[in-house]
Amino acid sequence: MTSSETRALNQVLGRIQQAASASTDDSDYPGEWFALESNDYWDYELYNVLKKKWTSLVCPYSSRFALIYCESGIDCGVWLHHLNAADKPSDYLTGPHYVSEW
Repeated sequence: MTSSETRALNQVLGRIQQAASASTDDSDYPGEWFALESNDYWDYELYNVLKKKWTSLVCPYSSRFALIYCESGIDCGVWLHHLNAADKPSDYLTGPHYVSEW
């Protein structure tokens, strides 16, 4: 990951933490998939808070991030996906998304 990618990722994660007191865990997929959790919100509430503020959270890096709320299944919860420079943005849907099961 380049220094500009790291800076963008850190800015977005910082904004998410400020907006919803959300903690992040990327231990399974470092730098790419972040599980988001908050002591203040249930998962669906956290997703809705972040979805409402999405543009301000990711600007000007909107083509590099997706927010996903998975309601059930082994990987249920709220996830932030970071596309690094090697990824082709056209291969991914950016922005907020809801899936019932993953």
